[in-house]
Amino acid sequence: MYCEGLQALQGFQFLTALQELLLGPFSEELNDFPLTISANDDDASSLQSKNPLILPCLRELCIHGWAALQSPPHHLQRFTTLKALHIWNFSKLTELPEWLGNLTSLEELSIRECKNLSHLPSKEQMQRLTLLQKLVIYHCPGLKESCSRDGEEWPKISHIPQIFIY
Repeated sequence: MYCEGLQALQGFQFLTALQELLLGPFSEELNDFPLTISANDDDASSLQSKNPLILPCLRELCIHGWAALQSPPHHLQRFTTLKALHIWNFSKLTELPEWLGNLTSLEELSIRECKNLSHLPSKEQMQRLTLLQKLVIYHCPGLKESCSRDGEEWPKISHIPQIFIY
């Protein structure tokens, strides 16, 4: 879905049975991802609070970035039931955020077309992803190099059974 005029995504708390979600691509004129979970979602303390799970049935999420974005939306760390996360086209992204380790239900992580990405979260955070069975890296030249068996990121991912780097 291409959401050229969309300025914000709201009301996710009402989609309690949603299992799969594709967000983007959006208008390249936006400076930030237009995702609003709740009224206080920009408040860091609300992300750590005991609020009910947002999208408690969400199992698969695909997010498309664009040239202006430097990171995936921080709101994603609240989707703790995710089994598959697909991150596409974040061309300014150089490293994945540490909070990725909070997604402990992840079984599959796919990173595509992030041309400047070369670093994963810390080894400690990556090892928190104990259910992660599959890692796909596609058209990410920096990550392709750093995640090779001789690369500096290899110790962070060597425990993952299926690793595909293209």
